[in-house]
Amino acid sequence: MKNILERYLIFVLALLPVLSGCSGNEPEPSEPTPAPGILADTYLKLSIATAEAPTPASSYSRADTPQYEAPANDNENEKIQTMRFIIVDGSGHVEHNVLINQTNKPDVLAETPSYRVSPNDTKKIYLIGNEASLPESVIKPFQNLSALDVFPSGWDDVTLSLPAPAGEGATQAPLYSANQPIPMTEFHEVEIGAPKIDTDGNNVPYEVPLFVTRTAVKFTFNLTIKVDDATAALVGKIDVGDLIIDKIADKEYLFPKATTYDPAKAHDHENRTVTAYTVPSDLNNISFPVSWKQGDDIFHYTSGPVYLPETKYTPEGATTDTPYTISLPIDDAVLTAPLPNVPAFYSLPRNTHVIVDITVEGPMIVCEVRLVPYTGIYLYPDFGIIR
Repeated sequence: MKNILERYLIFVLALLPVLSGCSGNEPEPSEPTPAPGILADTYLKLSIATAEAPTPASSYSRADTPQYEAPANDNENEKIQTMRFIIVDGSGHVEHNVLINQTNKPDVLAETPSYRVSPNDTKKIYLIGNEASLPESVIKPFQNLSALDVFPSGWDDVTLSLPAPAGEGATQAPLYSANQPIPMTEFHEVEIGAPKIDTDGNNVPYEVPLFVTRTAVKFTFNLTIKVDDATAALVGKIDVGDLIIDKIADKEYLFPKATTYDPAKAHDHENRTVTAYTVPSDLNNISFPVSWKQGDDIFHYTSGPVYLPETKYTPEGATTDTPYTISLPIDDAVLTAPLPNVPAFYSLPRNTHVIVDITVEGPMIVCEVRLVPYTGIYLYPDFGIIR
């Protein structure tokens, strides 16, 4: 699998020189000491690599995991183009706020500077990818953080909303347009222990793999209008209107909130599924319009990718039947159908690709829904839904 980004935070630690003691007649092995010229400081070094780079990066491939979606090689906007690392110490103060830019999408962003951090501490690492696609009011407070600033306590309440329609009668726009890089966020806690030095007196880094999660649900709608060959030869035009999907949330949290994963969140390369998450209490569930692009003929259409907020619709007295429905105007009729196969609690979490295949035959409309853990350009950790 190609074009897959892996994220590492490498904590590079230097040790103060120490004198080794002796006991008895046999000297005990001495602790390694820094080589001459090594400063007695603790450093954090950042490195980002894509999975098609030479080993060891490619060794983390999950290309043989069939339940995960293949990478979107033809969509540059589903790759990481920038990544902001905000490193916060155990007291809640910012140590570093670093923006890494790889808009030229190299295999490896190598030889990045080292940043001094305090040892023996629990760090919180906040990750924001492709921030240029976020509203200024959302990203600016994070961009403005400097060393020693207190990280804002309300960070997990920051929300993203669907943009307001451009004017009266204008169509509701998606969370991100097709030409915007998709933002990705996450936060992690990382334990930094005592400094480590190898036997040659060199720093030994702490290597901690971290992941980000896309801040959107990706929808793709495919439409097939079935007619027999005799009828097809007579049909010159079919009027297909915008599809409407209902009960879509109009906002979501910027960072995953109260989100649990299976397996549990950890610093490893395991595939994961989202098992629970929280949405803002003041959101509205709206009907969202989806336009079509004609395929090879007037009987086949596709929406292309549509990026919307994660949604969890839980009506009072809900049953196991899905509450999500679509409506589709064709010629003089409006056809409606439920979306089957939606997971428990009607959940459509971020980082999931919802593929809806619609078949229309006469007055009948049938939907088949595939919910795919959406890896896009990344191989690990892979996220999606649990059903």
